[in-house]
Amino acid sequence: MLFRKKKDEKKVGFKSIQGESHGYHFITDDENVLKQFIVKGVNEGGPAVRVKREFAGMGTKEILGKMLNINKSLSLSVLLVKLDGEWTLATAYPILWKTSKIKGKLKKIYEWDNEIEANAEIRVGDATFVFFATDYFLGKTDYLKGALNEFSLWLIGYRLWIHPFKGKKIKMNNRDSPFREVSMEEAEIFLPLPESPALDDYYVTGRVTEISEVNVLNEPAYLLKIHNSAIDNELSVVVSKKHAERKPSKNEMVGIAGWLEGKYLS
Repeated sequence: MLFRKKKDEKKVGFKSIQGESHGYHFITDDENVLKQFIVKGVNEGGPAVRVKREFAGMGTKEILGKMLNINKSLSLSVLLVKLDGEWTLATAYPILWKTSKIKGKLKKIYEWDNEIEANAEIRVGDATFVFFATDYFLGKTDYLKGALNEFSLWLIGYRLWIHPFKGKKIKMNNRDSPFREVSMEEAEIFLPLPESPALDDYYVTGRVTEISEVNVLNEPAYLLKIHNSAIDNELSVVVSKKHAERKPSKNEMVGIAGWLEGKYLS
């Protein structure tokens, strides 16, 4: 637990962590394409946000934030920090638009060691989720106050499977149970990826309610919504076509491993 000056007093749980980079392969397999996209977007004119923030234990630094549009549904948030008079790339991460509102209660902040990125832990009903807070560098004060109860969540997919539990059944050992087996084919789950060191990597299953195709840096991708009972709502997902077993159809059950991101709404 970290302690700060009174003006930065935290009213939610707080922990400083190293943070885990998610790489770039879920956007494109060509790192040069991504670099060129960032350089071009940063050098072009357009809206930008400049703020002063504590950065990576170096004291207060000037941070420049730009939103680079990949398509109508997906953008790349790019943050640069001014070091020794030069702008240096600090981080970049995708943001998906047209997402659902989720009612929940902010419980804890896991701030990365660069001090401008963080994971947020929220309680939704009886379940707890940890997402990457894409608005933390701007909304840090609001996050630390903790009085937040409405969020937007989405998933940046690493892999998509069709009918992941097809034919799977659980045997009931309880003699008093009226069922000997329970089918898992339509099970909607929302669980952390146990093999991932990141707090915000999840495996989610649900039924497809919407599906379309989009272009992500010259690579085809699927944009879909799935219903999941853990959040009692739809979850928006984008996943590269090459990382999907095949194109899912509306009403099909799918399983998706991915990066859970979000932001607060109120």
